[in-house]
Order: sequence, then C-alpha cells, then structure tokens
Amino acid sequence: MTNPTFHGLSAGDQLGNLEYTVDDALMAEYRELVGCGGCYPNLLADDCRALLVQRCGSLDLTTVWRRLELLRPPIAGRRVQVGGWLREIEERHGFPLLRVAAFAVDEIGTEILRSEAAFVVCGCEDSQEPDVPQSGSPASVVQGFSDGMVGGGFNLGRLTLPDGGADRSTALLAGWLEGQLGRHYGDDFRWGGTLSLAYLAPAVPGGAVAGDAVVVGCDRDAGGAVKTRLVVSVFNRAGARIAVGEALITSPSPRLL
Repeated sequence: MTNPTFHGLSAGDQLGNLEYTVDDALMAEYRELVGCGGCYPNLLADDCRALLVQRCGSLDLTTVWRRLELLRPPIAGRRVQVGGWLREIEERHGFPLLRVAAFAVDEIGTEILRSEAAFVVCGCEDSQEPDVPQSGSPASVVQGFSDGMVGGGFNLGRLTLPDGGADRSTALLAGWLEGQLGRHYGDDFRWGGTLSLAYLAPAVPGGAVAGDAVVVGCDRDAGGAVKTRLVVSVFNRAGARIAVGEALITSPSPRLL
C-alpha cells in the first residue's frame, strides 16, 4: 500500500491516552492468575490494543506479536498514564496489519513500561489468519533455533487459561511469562528486562498451556554485568507450540544501581 491509512489514521499519528490505577486488589487478582512472581498487572490491560480500540472503536483484532520493555513495576495506589501512537500500517494477505507503540508512566512520571504490538484486523470471525510477520518483528527470534538445541534451561510450569475470551487469554500469556521469568530472575528481569513474543496459534480460553525457557546466550560486558538471552516457548495441551519469543535479562540490572 502507498501511504496507507486506517480509520483516517496514518503512520505516526497519536492514538490518545489511557489512565487507570493499579491497586492491591488488582495485584492480588493478577498474581492469582500468573503466579506470585507477577508484578505487572497492567499487562492484562494490553495498552496497545486498548489505545487502538479507544481510538477506532470495536475491531476484530488478532494479536500477531508483542514486545515489552519492563522498566519499573507499578506501585499499588498510583495512577498509570499511557500514551501511544500508530507506528506502521501494512497489508498482509488482504488484511490491514497495524503496528502500535505505547509508553506508560505513573502519576509522578516514573517510567513503568514500553510496549509494542502488531495486530491484524480481520473482516469476520472465520477469516483465515495470516502468517506471523516477516523478519524485523519479534517473530524473527525463532530463526536459527531448532527444537533440539543444546543449552541450559528451565520449565515455566503450566497455566490454565480462564474463560473470558481469546483477547484476555492472549494478554494473559504475556503476564504469565512475566511472572515466571520474574520468579527465576527477580528484579533483574522486572527492572529492565525485555520480552518479545510471537503468537503462532490462538490461546484457547479454558485450555491448559505449558512453557519452557532455553538459554541461548550469556555474555559479560566490560562492567561485569551478565547479559542472558533466552528463547521461551509456550505449548498447548496437545504439545503444539502456540507462541515463541525471546527474553533478555541483565544481571545486575543497571536500573537497580
């Protein structure tokens, strides 16, 4: 498409602002869903999707990938303020593909979360979903990593997705991975870690998923900090991979120093 638009929007246009409060009740509900390691309940708000729907109205969106940069866990009782913009408009297999970015801070200006996501806008519920994006998106993290790759790793456990719609299940996967990786790496992940996740198949509400993480890189920088790179995978009950991604953790996190 040449100079594409969507609902009157062009790439670079602002999508407005959101505001919500993370309170103790929301944090408790989030940890009940994702485990005690979870610290970012606003992941369930799915800022990029929420901004797009607020600006354009009800849309049939399929999340293709998400990228999260965790800056500082939100503090209970503080308002979270989110701004976002439309980064890119493409066309895939006849469907619009929208790339959205968002940035969340709390009421005193503390950076909380940078996020980015790509959505396909489907014409109807039974429309065929397009393939995951080409290189240049988080889907490219799967390239070069075979299922038989040798490397240290750990099990991420299991999660039963609650009823509540496919959108909520998709958002919950990112929250669950945040909680599990936070449980293993602590504040080094929660303060400055990144997670990119490409969705390969729908996360079915009510279904069970399992995950694992494999260390594919571990380097020490000039200052002595260790940078760990993981490939994370999520599987459905049948053992089929439904999401794959990459996590980056620096230990100790420079945001804690």
